[in-house]
Amino acid sequence: MRISKIILLFILVQLITINLTKAQITSPKADYSDTTKYINVDSLGIDSIFVFYSPKGNGWPVSGSLTAKLDTIKGLNYTWKKFNSTTYKFDIDIKTELGVDSSIVDDLESGGYRVQITNGTTIDTSFVAWLYINHLKVKIEYLSTCDNLELSGISGGFPFSYYDLLDSTKITIKNGLKVEWTSDPEMEFDTNLDHVYTTPSYENEQFFVTVSDSFNCVKKDSTYILAIAVKPDFKVLPDSTGEAPYNVQFENNSLNAEKYHWVFFNDEYNIRDENDSLIDVSDFEIPVDSILYERPGAYDVKLVVEGPAYYEQSIEKRCIDSLTKEKYINVDTSYIGELPNVFTPNGDNINDYFKIKADEIVSIKTFDMVIISRWGRKVYQYKYNYKDCYNKSDYNKWEGWNGKINGDGGEASPGLYFYIINARGWNDKNFTKKGQLYLFREKK
Repeated sequence: MRISKIILLFILVQLITINLTKAQITSPKADYSDTTKYINVDSLGIDSIFVFYSPKGNGWPVSGSLTAKLDTIKGLNYTWKKFNSTTYKFDIDIKTELGVDSSIVDDLESGGYRVQITNGTTIDTSFVAWLYINHLKVKIEYLSTCDNLELSGISGGFPFSYYDLLDSTKITIKNGLKVEWTSDPEMEFDTNLDHVYTTPSYENEQFFVTVSDSFNCVKKDSTYILAIAVKPDFKVLPDSTGEAPYNVQFENNSLNAEKYHWVFFNDEYNIRDENDSLIDVSDFEIPVDSILYERPGAYDVKLVVEGPAYYEQSIEKRCIDSLTKEKYINVDTSYIGELPNVFTPNGDNINDYFKIKADEIVSIKTFDMVIISRWGRKVYQYKYNYKDCYNKSDYNKWEGWNGKINGDGGEASPGLYFYIINARGWNDKNFTKKGQLYLFREKK
């Protein structure tokens, strides 16, 4: 009877010891941990969730591991089983170890795991843990074309599910991604997408991405992209509008270009007059010679550019783009503007000469001005020839009619006079302009 009481007391002590012993499943290699939120938590209690980040920095995939141990008791039997989401039971055998102090299981996939710990007699207990392999891959991939740049290479944000072990209810933990894209030099694009489409850069660009998820996994990557896209652009100096003959230079403002082809078109009306359709072409970055527009009209200019070489399947390619500015160069129509209708050659240095203002002579190659009296007598004549008045500098030296016969004879009588101008424009068309003027000789 005394022996029976001693045995019963020993069993009670053992049971009490088991309840007080620190018994658990741990995972020292896990990157993140959380606890379950069972619907029937009052009956099931709380179990651990261990999260492993995959892949590693070297790109190798990651598997999970769990450790079970009763701290104060050695030489126990450990039986591991995995949760079967079809039968909702722990019936997939993983590993059994007999007479060991602790047990470790490796190479585990995502899922639920239960370990049963026994000593064959008085100890029989079990613990559950859930394990999630959190796949977050961040490796920038890109597709660069002449028109678009596509950035990708982010895979992750997959949810994790576990089950209430009492009623088999599926419980899902959402896993959101936060993505931040940056670049150097800076570009404008949506920085919250795992897949980015943007216009191509015309300079070499470095892209950076930082991705984080709901399990505190943060991964970064960067890549350097050589620019292949090209953008043509140009402007004319000094201005796109002038009078014939108009001599201009072009400034090339193209981006990322290595080859160039300029086309300077003739005005459509000049072409109808049996002139060439092209004024000039050039394959230099900037045309070596200035471009001369001799005739009035509206002229198109086209620039074709090619970017740096790149290779697709060992075939050399270049991005090609063109820009045509229609009616870009405008050469004024030939005309002679307004002339004064009165002058007073009395020597007071005010309105002493009859002359056409230089800016009223537009796109004129030659003209012959004759001044006659009301009786039809020629009293003065002036001939203008562009070759003799380059940029009108010589014309500006001409003071005009001073009111004397032929400019150096006697003074013409006050009164009414007429002028007749026969002109030829740079469009090779002749026209006549007539008018009258009054000569007054007031006393000083």
